[in-house]
Amino acid sequence: MSIETEYEKLVRERDEHAKRMQDVEEKLKKIREQQADTVLAEIKNKVAEYGFTPAQIFGNTLGAVNSLRSPRVSNKEKKGTPVKVIKYKNEEGLTWSGGRGPKPKWVVAILEAGKDIEQYRVRDDAPPHIVLND
Repeated sequence: MSIETEYEKLVRERDEHAKRMQDVEEKLKKIREQQADTVLAEIKNKVAEYGFTPAQIFGNTLGAVNSLRSPRVSNKEKKGTPVKVIKYKNEEGLTWSGGRGPKPKWVVAILEAGKDIEQYRVRDDAPPHIVLND
């Protein structure tokens, strides 16, 4: 029969407390998971109701994230960026610059109908137009 030393008693109590804390943490985690959707909806409603901005909510942490991003360059500062000029225009006023990426639906429809897209080309002597949405 051994007598428990003060040290052994404290170690045992510590381990018991640690087990209880682990049980409590697991219960808290389950409750958080159950309530997460409701709490998030409440937060979103309050943000919308009071018109809070991300900076007001997150403070300087947002600034830290933004500082990792490269600085924004205005259109005036961009050099060598070609301006898209309208090359094709249909009867409805829809335009296409003839550039990269997928063709607009109206162009695809013309090509699928077997028509020549060149009959929709804007004359070279026409005033230049900048494409707003290609």
